[in-house]
Amino acid sequence: MILNGEIFRFDLDTLKWSVVGKLPYRIKTTLVGFWNGWFYFTSGQRDKGPHDPAPRKIIGEIWRTKLSF
Repeated sequence: MILNGEIFRFDLDTLKWSVVGKLPYRIKTTLVGFWNGWFYFTSGQRDKGPHDPAPRKIIGEIWRTKLSF
C-alpha cells in the first residue's frame, strides 16, 4: 500500500478529480470535515517518512486550515 498526502476535490459538473492542496505528510484512513470555512483532518495512519510512502504509526492529531473558494 502506498499513502498519499494530496487533498483532492471532485467536480460534479465535469466528473473529474483535481488536487487542491497537500498535507504535511502522507496518510490513510483520515477523517475530514468542512465547517464554517475551516477544513479539518483527524487521525489516520502515517507514512514512514518523506522518502518512504509505506504505512507506519497510527496518529491521533488534528490539522485544520482555512479555505475560501
